[in-house]
Amino acid sequence: MKYRLVLYWLFTGLGCSVLFAQEHGVETITIADLRQHLEFLASEKMQGRGDGKPGLDSAARYLTTRIGDIGLIPVDENMDYIQDYTLYKNTYSRDKNKISISYRGHEQVIGNRDFYMIVPQNPESMHLKGEIVFAGYGIKSEENHYDDFENVNVKGKIVLIMDRAPTSEDGSSCLFEDIGCHSLQNLFYKYFQILMLQPKAILVVLDPKSGHSSLGDIDPSLPGMISTFYSYEAPSETDEDQTGEKMKVILIHRDIADKILEGTGYTLPGLQEMIDRELKPHSFPVRNKTISIDLEMSHDKIIMPNVAGLVRGSDPVLGNEVLVLMAHFDHIGTDSSGKIYRGADDNASGSVALLEMAKAFMQENHKPGRSILFLWVSGEEIGLFGSRYYTAHPLLPLNNTIAAINLDMVGRTKTPADTGIIMNDSVNVLGADTLGVIGGHQSRELLHIADSFARNCHIVPDYNYNDINHPQKLYYRSDHFSFVVHDIPVLFFSTGIHRDYHQLTDTPEKIDYERLEKVCRFVYLLSYSLADRKERIVVDHPYSTW
Repeated sequence: MKYRLVLYWLFTGLGCSVLFAQEHGVETITIADLRQHLEFLASEKMQGRGDGKPGLDSAARYLTTRIGDIGLIPVDENMDYIQDYTLYKNTYSRDKNKISISYRGHEQVIGNRDFYMIVPQNPESMHLKGEIVFAGYGIKSEENHYDDFENVNVKGKIVLIMDRAPTSEDGSSCLFEDIGCHSLQNLFYKYFQILMLQPKAILVVLDPKSGHSSLGDIDPSLPGMISTFYSYEAPSETDEDQTGEKMKVILIHRDIADKILEGTGYTLPGLQEMIDRELKPHSFPVRNKTISIDLEMSHDKIIMPNVAGLVRGSDPVLGNEVLVLMAHFDHIGTDSSGKIYRGADDNASGSVALLEMAKAFMQENHKPGRSILFLWVSGEEIGLFGSRYYTAHPLLPLNNTIAAINLDMVGRTKTPADTGIIMNDSVNVLGADTLGVIGGHQSRELLHIADSFARNCHIVPDYNYNDINHPQKLYYRSDHFSFVVHDIPVLFFSTGIHRDYHQLTDTPEKIDYERLEKVCRFVYLLSYSLADRKERIVVDHPYSTW
């Protein structure tokens, strides 16, 4: 009785007034079960749940066993809760790759390992040659009266730029004092600015003040991650460059940049110091040198699993409509030395929340009128491949899908260490009573309902990243976006990015299980309400009209 009084106190109010219809279901969501599931999915046995790795298949088997025990209904072709799809893993052949410089008729190989194609993704083998222009940070900013391209012609050339923007002496802060400085440092902002100038390619080097010479200096796992591209389609058998006339972006090691500048009278640290001190460009063509870049690719076919199970709606008519609850269960595997990225928050937390909600719905005394599909997708970490495949090959009709709710990183609470930048993202993990909310751009009604539920369940919704133009672009970076492009309204819940994001230290003991339980119960009650309401959610601003 005391427990039920506590529940009543926690969940009464407008948004949670449906509690008594679902009291039994809510009670089945427990910290003990969340902890048990999470400690298994984030255990060393799962080897970081890397896409295309045995650990991911093991995680999928765990999920299918659990939802089979719960009693979810399989809706896939083989009736085993698995939706398989094929990817092609395209990896740089390091022993065949090289960068060479021709200077006054003499060719010298200056690198064969630490360079990576960033754009276009999923490239075929690529062979590139051209003259070189150094263009500072690669920034054009009218607001700051600064243009690295003002006095140089880069059309048809290969442009060498530093990452970031003019920076303080210690490299910690941008010297352009305006709200756009974060955007100016963004590589994709630079890409579209430079694209109009029609160069052949951009070579990007980490600026000297960053203290890094290569990706491996930032994180040992990054070279392996960025050396691999995935695609649904089989690669072409031809040896010719299939990237066509698209402008390439290639990240190079600092040593390669030093070799390019050798003999010019300049060094990269010296050029950065001049630019930062004067806040004026120091761009110039690198005379009498051409650079050749050869990238060879190897290709492997892999089979990937999505996991799905259905709670059948109780209404004979509304039961044909479906609410999708989803989370990705993959993570980034291991680093080059075999250390395991256990991914407790990212995203074992969202995955186990779905397990507990599935159990709660199956044990509920009265099922909602609409059906609910629980969907665990893979391939999120490598490009939203699992959710994109599902929406291209849905197990249930998309035109009967009323909304999709995505849980990604919902198990952490802000600590004193959670400040600054991690993996080029601002740390934004939230306090214990606050939950990040993204969505509502296609349906104001959906966001209003979620907001009312949150506030009446003693959760403060945080909308700081609910801007489709926010520099961190979180709106586009998780699996809900695969549904957005099909005009399905979405909600994305997260407790935010912390200092352990994509680090070896994202481990189970750092999860705030009380918070995870509260988020899980809130989303359960919200989902029940959406699935049981008489009217379908109104989509008043579909993505196809944006």
